[in-house]
Amino acid sequence: MQVREFKWRSFVSFGMFFSFLIMAVSGIVLYVAPPGRVFRWTNWHLLGIDLSQWQALHTLFSYLFIGFAISHIFSMNWKILFSYFTRKTREGLRRKRELIGASLVILLFVAGTLFNVPPFSSVMQLGSWSSDTWGKNIDYPPVAHAEAMSLEEIALVLLDLEAEEYLERIRQAGYQVEGVQQKLGDVSALNGVAPYVFFRNTTRGLKVLVLPAAKD
Repeated sequence: MQVREFKWRSFVSFGMFFSFLIMAVSGIVLYVAPPGRVFRWTNWHLLGIDLSQWQALHTLFSYLFIGFAISHIFSMNWKILFSYFTRKTREGLRRKRELIGASLVILLFVAGTLFNVPPFSSVMQLGSWSSDTWGKNIDYPPVAHAEAMSLEEIALVLLDLEAEEYLERIRQAGYQVEGVQQKLGDVSALNGVAPYVFFRNTTRGLKVLVLPAAKD
């Protein structure tokens, strides 16, 4: 059986296509995803992937796409490439209306985006609205990054309780807990619930210190 020769150009072309596809999907997800405070507090996932993973996918595949694009350029014969751009440049100069029209469109998008005017601002507002809808039906964290606080810190700082007393409330709510130094996010993950659900169920009837900047 004859083994086919490995085609570098085909490999690069496939790589560019799949990288672009993942960039496009992750870009759309990040456009509508909740802000960081909501994603951490609600343990938000989409297709089993959390926000930080979507961000990593988008960033890394953007670089991979650039790498494939550079490889695609270098895989071509330089004389052919130079001749191609020279010919296209001459054609572009002969097609002044098309060149000017394309340039104006680009300048319009740049100016509209930087000056934040409709309809460009409307696109960004739609993304902000979509992101904000994720947090409409949840209780916001009492302080920023509350999920990263230890149970002891939550008890003493937010609830004005002794740490052991808060541990007892957690056990009474039916959750497993190991000790006061565990972080709220880790304990909620251990029990298979979002941090906001865990916090709500273990602080019912208690006065919770809420800082005004918690939603920012």
